[in-house]
Amino acid sequence: MSNTIKLKSSATPGKVPLSSDLASGEVAINTADGKLFALVGGVVTSLTVPPDHIHTIASVESLQDIITDLTARIEALESQGNNAEEDDMKLLSTVSQSGVSEMVLDIGFDDALYGGYQLVINNLGIDDNGDYREKKLGMAFKQSDGSWVTGYGWANTSVIKSDGYTLSGGQYSGYSLVNGEMESVFLSGTMTISVNPNGKGSFTAHLDSGNGDQYITATLSAPVSGSITGIKFYAEAMNQNKLVGTVSVYGLKK
Repeated sequence: MSNTIKLKSSATPGKVPLSSDLASGEVAINTADGKLFALVGGVVTSLTVPPDHIHTIASVESLQDIITDLTARIEALESQGNNAEEDDMKLLSTVSQSGVSEMVLDIGFDDALYGGYQLVINNLGIDDNGDYREKKLGMAFKQSDGSWVTGYGWANTSVIKSDGYTLSGGQYSGYSLVNGEMESVFLSGTMTISVNPNGKGSFTAHLDSGNGDQYITATLSAPVSGSITGIKFYAEAMNQNKLVGTVSVYGLKK
């Protein structure tokens, strides 16, 4: 004949045994809540994961679902933001340097995506410690074959409009933004470069050179031939001029 082992029990919901109800090692059960209790170190302790903990776990899982949904929404909004940016212009790269002979921007250029490029120039200049001598701030365009074209021998940069010093001839040989004797030069402004389907285009720059230089403000323009994969600014190497400043380039969507 089998024996039945019966635990102390209560059918009252929420009922917890008192420490005086249990001996060490004795177990009690609340049949309404489905909880087991034992006396541990003189304290009545539940041996069952409480429903409130189960609810907490469920809440965490629900929170994770919410986080996943919010992440997807944020990614969608960011995608829309990027598309909105690309509808007009997209930042390709920024270079900020000092004490260098040349500054190169050659990341992200793609004539298949962009119909032109815009440069934002911030105090790009040559500081020669007050030495009043010949200074040249030139440009070069990188072609698809990796070569750099300075424009010398076939192109001139024309000074369309200027305010300040009168420039002899009203143009520079090759792609030059400044060419002449001066104490120092620092340029700020914008430059827009168009790229036509036939591979030919032009650049137009609206620059401010500050007081005491060849011009205070000027609009410059020159033709550009071939595909552009990079832009380089450089100083006159003969006089050991060094560049300083910041330039950002943006791709303009077709």
